Amino acid sequence: MQKWSLLFFAVLMNICSVGSLAQRNYGSFVFHSKKPKLDWKLQDVEHTDQHTVLVIDIYSLDNNENCFAFYQSSYITLNNLSGALRPVKWTINGTERPLDDPRCFFKNSKGKYLRNKLYFPRIPVGYDYFNFYMRDFISWKNIYAKNANATRQTNYTEQSLREHWNESVFSPIEGIYQCIKVSGETKMSRSMRLGIMYNKETSAYDAIVINAHDFWSIGEVIGELVPAEREGLFKANYWLNRNKVPVESRLFAAFNGTGMAIATDKARAEFVKLYPVGNYDETPSARCKWSGTGWAIGNGYLVTNNHVAEGPKNCVAEGTRTITVYGIDGNFNVGYSAEVVSTDKVNDIAILKINDNRFQGYGTIPYGVSARVADVGEDVFVLGFPLGNVLGDEIKLTNGIINSRTGGANLFPNCYQIQAPITNGNSGGPMFDSKGNVIGIVVGGLNKELNLAENVGYAIKTSYLKIMIESASLPISFSDKNSISNLSLPEKVKRVKNFVFYIECSK
Repeated sequence: MQKWSLLFFAVLMNICSVGSLAQRNYGSFVFHSKKPKLDWKLQDVEHTDQHTVLVIDIYSLDNNENCFAFYQSSYITLNNLSGALRPVKWTINGTERPLDDPRCFFKNSKGKYLRNKLYFPRIPVGYDYFNFYMRDFISWKNIYAKNANATRQTNYTEQSLREHWNESVFSPIEGIYQCIKVSGETKMSRSMRLGIMYNKETSAYDAIVINAHDFWSIGEVIGELVPAEREGLFKANYWLNRNKVPVESRLFAAFNGTGMAIATDKARAEFVKLYPVGNYDETPSARCKWSGTGWAIGNGYLVTNNHVAEGPKNCVAEGTRTITVYGIDGNFNVGYSAEVVSTDKVNDIAILKINDNRFQGYGTIPYGVSARVADVGEDVFVLGFPLGNVLGDEIKLTNGIINSRTGGANLFPNCYQIQAPITNGNSGGPMFDSKGNVIGIVVGGLNKELNLAENVGYAIKTSYLKIMIESASLPISFSDKNSISNLSLPEKVKRVKNFVFYIECSK
């Protein structure tokens, strides 16, 4: 990987094409090759969101069959920047062609041309001139193509950030960080220093460059951290260059109070927090609201995850926590207040109770709760409210199978691993077996936050819930009898959806 193809954060987003930004006059970039007898003419240069594209027309000069290929030995260099870019794709008249696989002209093709497009990784913004070389015979230097800067620029310096935090409240992760160690497939400089600062407009934390390095300038936003549900974990976006081209691997970041690690499955960067250290004030109020899923278990009690009831640790605002339950009797216009009555932090389970005078009970709960250990291959389905603030309050169904009775290579023995996509907001929801019994409590978004496989989810076994209820001596019955075992899946969902709730919390 090249020095300026840095690997640091994660994104997870698609950047819109910035279109063609080329200078049209390339008449001087022509090459006449003798073997093969061909004319090579640069017609245009295009910058897209991820590529710099050379448009090259190729003509035959005689009546013989002439063959050529764009070899991996072709490359781009930039003045005053080490390393080279190799081609990643080649098309002829719009049809993709394997690199290094020769393309031959037919005889008598003189005067006809083939339109070739050779794709390279996008060159960094700030470099409008580059050089193209192909094997030993093409050498085109100082090719010009306007390369606009898409990176957001701030006026922050290290000093101004320090002054800002001296006068304002801030969350624990905000501060100044120094890179101290890199490993894996990255050549990122250990001299990198960043300011991590909350951005109210995006509800994420900007990573601001505060020491010039490589092609980055002070004040530029090099990436962002998006808070995840799990304590101290963030989804990360990092841009390879000023075009905001994201790295291809999914990234995550972990914060432990004194430092931060950002990693993919192939690379890792570690940072130490330099300032501020010690006591922290409250986080911005926009971070003090979260949501999840819960489900009825009788007598006004409901089950969810402990991390839903407790809230993210990076929300340290003062004040009383409020828990509001929506969806009772299928009504999402009325919220009922609830309180925490028992928690199991180790297994991430919480039991809440409705404490609202308007509450008249759930009615007859149609499903059972089974503490049996399910088998690998069993069909399951999950109900919940993933990304409730975005996708709305209509309950969402996900179905799949159990692919392991322990989660993540035995990392989570209290969980089932299921082949079903789970995302933030599903946390605390019920996982049903094929008969309609609850056999697990969903742990929302765990796979994505830990950079694990897509379409893999985790659910805490209900045997741990049974132990918790018995230990707390709560008046809750625990039976696997239900009235929906013989119904189809759509009918099961219709019968149980009014007993699965959207939980909104704030502080």
